[in-house]
Amino acid sequence: MTQSPAQERNNNTLGCFTDSAVALLMAIAAMLIATAFLVVWVPLDGSRNYYEHHFFGPAAMMACGQGVCAPVDGLCPELDAFLTGKAEAFDPKTLPDDFRTQNLDSYAQMHRNLLWLVGLVWMLCGISWKALTLVSVLLYAMTALGAYGLFRLGIGRALSAAATLLLLLSPAVLCWLPNLRDFSKAPFFLVAMGLMGLLVIYPVTRRRLYGYAAALGAVVGAGMGFRTDLLICVLPSLAVLLVFTRIEGKRALPAR
Repeated sequence: MTQSPAQERNNNTLGCFTDSAVALLMAIAAMLIATAFLVVWVPLDGSRNYYEHHFFGPAAMMACGQGVCAPVDGLCPELDAFLTGKAEAFDPKTLPDDFRTQNLDSYAQMHRNLLWLVGLVWMLCGISWKALTLVSVLLYAMTALGAYGLFRLGIGRALSAAATLLLLLSPAVLCWLPNLRDFSKAPFFLVAMGLMGLLVIYPVTRRRLYGYAAALGAVVGAGMGFRTDLLICVLPSLAVLLVFTRIEGKRALPAR
């Protein structure tokens, strides 16, 4: 039996609402899994690793109200102890009034968005390594949303939810979660792949094409500020937008 346009719209709206609800449940599950893993399991086996603690020096400066800049070593023993992993927390009040900073080096510039995010969390929660659990939990929730959306392009809701949970519980994924600098690229990869999948599978109008293109550029661009590995998404994104997207209407070439 053929459905009326109104019925189709109602079904689409209901489907979108249901998918949003399931995606939200996946995000909540991811937050619980990440919190349990980082708070309970990681302290037991000592696997938490921030690589170079000094890497987060610009984030600490941001939380101290100095802006996103690099601290000069040797001017504040308490800060040096924190950035070498010898202290769990740092009190901005111990920072000398004449404390000097310097410009970010090229490596820190490549991770500027991650440093901003960590600095914002430290501004709200205090400067401590434990507070970075919040950043990891947030990124894990974003990973769950990206994974569910990607799976949903090819399979039903129940299977997509099951596949997302398997991914979240995978030891291969969880083992990278404590390594914040490396794991931070994961949600951006998944969301970018999902957007490219949408453009390949479903026909779009020119207006939607521009919207998806802007969203894809924003995701890849923001992700590059976390890890420059997102650069590998640039060429596939251009290929999808210029060649593989199915555009409705007669003026598809000018739209590309």
